[in-house]
Amino acid sequence: MFDALFLNFEACLGRPMITGSQQEITQDERDLVALLEKPMSPITRFPESSLRIVLSVALFSTCLMVDLALPPDRRDRGRD
Repeated sequence: MFDALFLNFEACLGRPMITGSQQEITQDERDLVALLEKPMSPITRFPESSLRIVLSVALFSTCLMVDLALPPDRRDRGRD
């Protein structure tokens, strides 16, 4: 599930994602975390990309799968 998310994120970026180190994260990593926290934000983050809807679907799917992997009392029931 994460591979589809990363591939779609890079496709919207138009380049490979830049990764940081254990001590410091990059802006790309911050952007990806922000997208995970608010799954519909690719629409505004990548307004020119024709793939922004595909990224939104990948984000929603990833969030859903992560929620399902958690115990019921730890799932994010408030996610839009």
